[in-house]
Amino acid sequence: MHYINIKGKQIQTIIREYTTSNNLKIYFKGNILNISKPKRMTFKKLQKVIKENENEIYNQYNKIMSNENDYIKHWKTGEKILYKGEEYKIRLKEIETDRINIQIKPNEKIFEIKIPKGIDDEDKKTNVDRAIKKLFKINTEALIYNKLPYWSKKTKIEYTQFKIGDATSKFRKLYPK
Repeated sequence: MHYINIKGKQIQTIIREYTTSNNLKIYFKGNILNISKPKRMTFKKLQKVIKENENEIYNQYNKIMSNENDYIKHWKTGEKILYKGEEYKIRLKEIETDRINIQIKPNEKIFEIKIPKGIDDEDKKTNVDRAIKKLFKINTEALIYNKLPYWSKKTKIEYTQFKIGDATSKFRKLYPK
């Protein structure tokens, strides 16, 4: 793991060398700058290329860092969430009960989250994450259940049941036997 200084910012970098490669590739994966270079390219030449493209790399890094915070939800009033392709505002209310309640108001485009009073931020985040995940799972099951007759007719297979599971990675089901 290397760090490259671009305009005063230390950017985490992974440099890979390939003997068969003819091209230099510079791209971001998350907030880490990945560089794939031919083995015959010197580090001095690589630094020169980085210096030439310094503005573009810096702008991309800033864009990624500003967008990265949008994906982490802290479940505060005013935050936005995408639901069924539309943007909804989050409204947080504290109530006297001991359960988290989530209501979706499609006409007003509001996600109303009711949480117990006196809960600290860490517990609030984990419990609301769990409740949102459960709500999304139920809504996905309903959506797929409504589409089952169409897919049964299209594939000529009678579906008796289906199961919605968490997709932790895109290779989740590819375990060796």
